[in-house]
Amino acid sequence: MKKKSRILKIAAAGILALSMLPLTGCHPAPEQDVKTINVAVIVKDINSTYWNPVWSACDDLQAELGNSINILKLGPQEESAEAQIPVIQDAINQKVDAIVLAACDPDAENEVLAEATAANIPIITIDSDVTYEGRVSYVGTMNKNAGESAARCAADLLDGEGTIGVIYHGTAATATERCDGFLNQLEGKVEAPPEMAAGSGSKQNNSLPEATDEAGNPIQQESETEAMVSYANIKIAEVLDGKSDWEKSKEQAEKLINDDHVDLIFATNRKGAWGACEAITELGKQGEVYVVGFDYFENDGKNAEMYLSKGILNTMIIQNPYNMGYLGVRYAMEAAKGEPIPSLVDTGAVLVTADNINDSDVQFLINN
Repeated sequence: MKKKSRILKIAAAGILALSMLPLTGCHPAPEQDVKTINVAVIVKDINSTYWNPVWSACDDLQAELGNSINILKLGPQEESAEAQIPVIQDAINQKVDAIVLAACDPDAENEVLAEATAANIPIITIDSDVTYEGRVSYVGTMNKNAGESAARCAADLLDGEGTIGVIYHGTAATATERCDGFLNQLEGKVEAPPEMAAGSGSKQNNSLPEATDEAGNPIQQESETEAMVSYANIKIAEVLDGKSDWEKSKEQAEKLINDDHVDLIFATNRKGAWGACEAITELGKQGEVYVVGFDYFENDGKNAEMYLSKGILNTMIIQNPYNMGYLGVRYAMEAAKGEPIPSLVDTGAVLVTADNINDSDVQFLINN
């Protein structure tokens, strides 16, 4: 834990322009009372293990900053806007200094967020953004770009020909953005694959990998890939809602396989990917249907790494929730002090296959 925090702090210092250099001179600075900044970190589902890295980041910051910050770890018992809105309202009633929010819905919570703004409480979104124009900053994955990368990976797996089904995860902004990026890429609405900006928090925070030549210079391979793989012979069968539930996602995957005879399933979150892998396993379609998923998953002794090793899960995009939490809270502190912060911060993502699952950067994201 200490090593992880130290790596991240070194990188974050330059990005956030924090005054962390030691004081110099012959006389020590006089002690001053430190105002405690109360930051509410509100996730989509307090019981989900996906948020454990966010809580680890909060613990590290609490240990690092001491009495200068008090972090409230909050979230509903289930993932829904209806359940999350009272949690946000309670944070407002407690008169916190800032709110860091992973929103369940991009639109449904705007009214309560406006109440926070009226109370001079800055809103920083992480993981999933909102349409509320009063939010100060979004800290997370550039989901549309990641969806485009997933589409290129899918086209490559199919050699440019086949039928694809999509399982998205409810009303979250991440579901819409990843679907849009994926479908727009396959429909030719993206002229050239965009470069995903490097993440902002730590050296483990990588973008989707790009090739380099022997001198270490980036190879502009995207145009070559576009020339090699045409999307003209790729068909989208259906785009189905898995409700961010693995059992519902499994049902949808079974429908895509049995009724639409898809060759590949793209799942926009970990529960969707898990459900698709379970469906392929039960239907005996290993090697016949590919899966491109989002986020590492583990439950009941089964995990993404196991499915990768068996060739059931072919590719997944792993995000960096630790950095979302660390940088989200850091920026929330700055915003609470009235200091300017960037409106958009890319925390990066990594394209993972069986070939690089054991790389140190990937293992850092999985285990922290």
